[in-house]
Amino acid sequence: MERFFDTAAGDAQFAIGALLLLRLIEYTRARRNAEILAASSAVEYGRGNHQRLAILHGVWLFALTYAAVETRVMWWPALIAFVPVVALRLWTLRALGETWSLRLFAPPPEAHLRRRIFWTTLAEFALLPFAFGAWFLAPIFVAAGVWILRERAALEDRAATGAIPEEPFQ
Repeated sequence: MERFFDTAAGDAQFAIGALLLLRLIEYTRARRNAEILAASSAVEYGRGNHQRLAILHGVWLFALTYAAVETRVMWWPALIAFVPVVALRLWTLRALGETWSLRLFAPPPEAHLRRRIFWTTLAEFALLPFAFGAWFLAPIFVAAGVWILRERAALEDRAATGAIPEEPFQ
């Protein structure tokens, strides 16, 4: 029980809780936007990529939560460096508006804004493990993120040219 009330663990749990809440809000907004896009005849494609990205995020969040509780480390410089990354992510999501979804729809939104989301995701994968003393997680999740996001970027580029087959929205 002592570990639960440890100050560093409490700070880490608060940070993870805030991130989970933020992701839940993003997911809800993405789902709403996907429904709007589907209703406006946008074409969904690349569903497998969406599922892999969702699984990667879930595993990353679980690993961070475990690390935050087990290590009881809170390295503030990494957490402070994380704040502008989150701010850039939120600004980009706001700029994309209703065209942003976790799912892939054709035509895709503006390329420079899509890529900015990719970079912020990779920066999150790289920075946050350091805040909780789990630096060894950073290269694992950055490498997995690069693999999945490269595939996503290629899918989006092909969709921009109309070379992607349509999949029904679910």
